Amino acid sequence: MKDHQVNSIKDYLKYLDRFEQYSKRKKLFFRGQLTKYLNMNPTIDRGNNTLLEENNIFNRYKVDRKSDFQNLAYQQHHGNPTRILDMTTDPLVALFFAVNNSER
Repeated sequence: MKDHQVNSIKDYLKYLDRFEQYSKRKKLFFRGQLTKYLNMNPTIDRGNNTLLEENNIFNRYKVDRKSDFQNLAYQQHHGNPTRILDMTTDPLVALFFAVNNSER
């Protein structure tokens, strides 16, 4: 996708109007990130982790009585590498993460 620079929240929301048909159908997702990446790989895929290492990480931090997805979401929230890629349907939430310069 071609880069498009906006300089205000108003301009940002106006730019997003072009995607309204997708937004109405709940088919529009946003990812807020500080840096432009060539791809959007989840954290588990950014290193040299093998499937066995991924399974070990998952099982080490697994919480009983939760589904696998709940466990992945919990682990993602606490900074463990997972296959989950943070996305939102709210463009303002994505904007917050795109401009927030704080680290964990």
